[in-house]
Amino acid sequence: MQVDVLHFRGGELATTSRLAPARRQLRRQEYDLVHAQFGQSGLLALPKRLPLVVTFRGSDLLGILSDTTGRLTWVGRLSQCISRFIARRPTPSS
Repeated sequence: MQVDVLHFRGGELATTSRLAPARRQLRRQEYDLVHAQFGQSGLLALPKRLPLVVTFRGSDLLGILSDTTGRLTWVGRLSQCISRFIARRPTPSS
C-alpha cells in the first residue's frame, strides 16, 4: 500500500497557493481513495469523483466560536456549510 500525505495547517486549505499544488498532485497520480481530515479537506476530492472518507474533528461541523462573543464566526459558518456539503456527497459506484 502506498500513501501520500498532504499537510495543511489551520486555515491553509482555503488559500489558492496551497490548494492548487494539492489538486495538481491528485490529477497526476491515480488514487483509489481520499481520506480527508476535517470536512473542508474533502473539497480536494471534487470533482474527480474519488471515493472519499472524511474524519470530522468537531469545529468543521460545529463551527468556530468567537472568543469575545461566543457566537459563530463567519469562518465557522463557512466551515459548517462546506463540511455538510462534503458529508452529503454521494460515494461513486465502482
